[in-house]
Amino acid sequence: MDSGLRVLLSTVLCLSQSLLISCSSQYPFFSSEPASLVQSRGSVARLRCSVNPPSASVSWRFRGRPLDQDALPDVELSGGSLTISSLQPSHAGTYQCVARFDHGPAIASRLARVDIAEISEYEAGRRRSLSVQEGSPVS
Repeated sequence: MDSGLRVLLSTVLCLSQSLLISCSSQYPFFSSEPASLVQSRGSVARLRCSVNPPSASVSWRFRGRPLDQDALPDVELSGGSLTISSLQPSHAGTYQCVARFDHGPAIASRLARVDIAEISEYEAGRRRSLSVQEGSPVS
């Protein structure tokens, strides 16, 4: 390889690496994003979000608006975790993790849906045997 081409290639490589470092330090990125879940009423529900670099701040959105921890009971925010200690219908909806540097652009994770599993009560009735001849109606 001729020396001029070698210098050109090393310059391009150096520039691309410095741009990559510069770009990645301007924007945080998610190493893990919250996942949707379905839990029973009263159970503990946990959403997790990991951001790199760790110096980025993490906040949460609930139903498209910034999450106000005081307005939503039984919710605790700690780092990238959102914990609902006793899942209630008021907690059901979409959540989103938001990462940003102090004075920079923000990025948002995918939406995670939290739903409550409802199991209806049923009447315990007396069971009876039923026999039907093939082709006959069931009565």
